[in-house]
Amino acid sequence: MRQLTTIDCMPLTAPTAVRTQGPDRGPGTAPGTRRAGHGPARAARGFTLIELMITLTVAGILGVVAAPAMSVFLKNSGLRGTAYELMGALTLARGEAIKRGTRAVLCQRAEEQENAPAAAPACGGNDWSNGWLVFLDENNDRTFDPDDGDILLDTGSALAHGIQLRTNTQAGQALTYLPSGAAQITSAAHFVLCDERQESHGRQVNVSLVGRPVLVDGTRNPLDACEPAAS
Repeated sequence: MRQLTTIDCMPLTAPTAVRTQGPDRGPGTAPGTRRAGHGPARAARGFTLIELMITLTVAGILGVVAAPAMSVFLKNSGLRGTAYELMGALTLARGEAIKRGTRAVLCQRAEEQENAPAAAPACGGNDWSNGWLVFLDENNDRTFDPDDGDILLDTGSALAHGIQLRTNTQAGQALTYLPSGAAQITSAAHFVLCDERQESHGRQVNVSLVGRPVLVDGTRNPLDACEPAAS
């Protein structure tokens, strides 16, 4: 028989739990103890009144600085968008004149009267503020009339507030494209778009004798004189 030693007779003891002063305990943990790896809980912290005032002050300064730049951006976007829309209308008129072998016209759009019965849009008016019409002119009278067989191709939206469209004598109130694609003019036709900053920040669409429209940026090239739109 093996003789028992002192080590064999030592009693087994459970590991001592770690004491803690905080309430951070895991499930199954005795009160006053915490699991290893869990730190003490921290209280949520919000903004102080001074921090809030500083934040609002900085936001106000940034708003004052950014407002003029945003205004310029919106004005430039309006002019650029209207110029592209006009370029598209002229390109459409020229292309349809060539494709269909007939005359196509871009004219000023007449103002629609309030409470008037619904009717087809018409050419007319004293300016281009109401937009424009693009149509096939079957009887060559430069006036849109569905009863004469004219076919409406496109209608331009009214100009945004503050934007003015001016033309030289070649463009006038209407521009006609011949079946060859050439414009019925004796010199270049000019369409000038501007706002209260006048032509120095405007856009201009020039139509050559062969009928091709070209966009000119007033911030880089001189434009025709353009009276500012009424505010």
